[in-house]
Amino acid sequence: MVTLYYKDERIKLSLFILSAFIIQGIIFGVVYFNSISAINKDVITQNSSIIGELYLKDKELALEIIPIITGKNLNNVEIGEKILSDYSYNTALKYNNNPVIGNITQSTVLLFEILILVTFLILIIGLFIIMNPLYNEIKYLTHRAESIVENKIIHNDKKYSYRGSLDKFILKFNLMEDRIKNSIGLLQEEKINLKNIINDISHQLKTPLTALFMYNDIISDHREMNNEDLDNFINLSKDQLERMEWLVKTLLKYARLESNVVEYNKEMFSIKNTIEESINPLKVKAKNKNQSLILKCEKDIEYYHDRKWVSEAISNIVKNAIEHTENNGKIQINLYETPITITISIKDNGEGIEKEELKKIFNRFYKGETSINPTSIGIGLCLSKSIIKAHNGDITVESYLGKGSTFYITFLKTVL
Repeated sequence: MVTLYYKDERIKLSLFILSAFIIQGIIFGVVYFNSISAINKDVITQNSSIIGELYLKDKELALEIIPIITGKNLNNVEIGEKILSDYSYNTALKYNNNPVIGNITQSTVLLFEILILVTFLILIIGLFIIMNPLYNEIKYLTHRAESIVENKIIHNDKKYSYRGSLDKFILKFNLMEDRIKNSIGLLQEEKINLKNIINDISHQLKTPLTALFMYNDIISDHREMNNEDLDNFINLSKDQLERMEWLVKTLLKYARLESNVVEYNKEMFSIKNTIEESINPLKVKAKNKNQSLILKCEKDIEYYHDRKWVSEAISNIVKNAIEHTENNGKIQINLYETPITITISIKDNGEGIEKEELKKIFNRFYKGETSINPTSIGIGLCLSKSIIKAHNGDITVESYLGKGSTFYITFLKTVL
């Protein structure tokens, strides 16, 4: 036995109404067949009674009339109709006044009228049950669509079984609404982020610009100053211009990373070689402070990455370690791997970071309270974080005040 199961409740209801119509059609047929059979039986009974009466009175006449009753002889129909018309028995006689079929026909017509009324009621109720929820849902979806157009997202708390076609449409509509809501949220965040970036850039450029204006005013107001002082102010102006150039390049680089427009040229390449590329330019700076800059790597490890950008990310962290480590200090870089990760640790024995500041060091333009570098704008670690994240990695830090810090750059070999 095959059992059919329909998930859509509306299909179930439609099948129920269809079944009701089929059952009523069967009832109509049965009633009609029974009525015809009853009429046929009564007509035969009436004709039998007529023949019986005639046979008792005139046997020969009765035998002559039998062919007429059986339909074999209809020659004198008009004469018979004329005679019966005198007794109001003709085609104008209403069915309910017919002594033979009157009772049967009346009951049949009444039953038919009841069945038609029930059928009509079932149809009306069924259509209402099916169409009313559809109308309400479409009306509600229209209201929500208008709200989306007006940028007023309605929080939808309605529960759906998602069984029928309309419910599947509502599910897709909800998914679309969520995506629009998320897109609007992201656009608002990007708008706020862009505003903050512009404010930060303006703030960072304000200091060198102010210095340049000041130097220019001094030179303009003291034209009689000696050449040595003039050269000094010119050199100071040059330093500020170089700082502005570096600042603009760095900020543009950061803006590209934040807006996700950087196209990374990733390839399988040695991580050890990338680390060496990042620390080579910093060896002179470490040597000037008599610091030990050590790279330890048990074996060469390859990873799919952009050498240029990852090198810059590592360089920013190593540079930060050099700046915050005293003379004669030590910075050690270790490279190792596990079955699922590749880790670069950068450890120094510098001043360390206070616990309250650990959560802030990767923030844009954040400078620690102990920072004494006037050229620092606090963007290096933030850049490193963005670059490493774009390479399926992350940066974490452990630090103890007065003992030093360890930065961990961890790459996932595969996306889990």
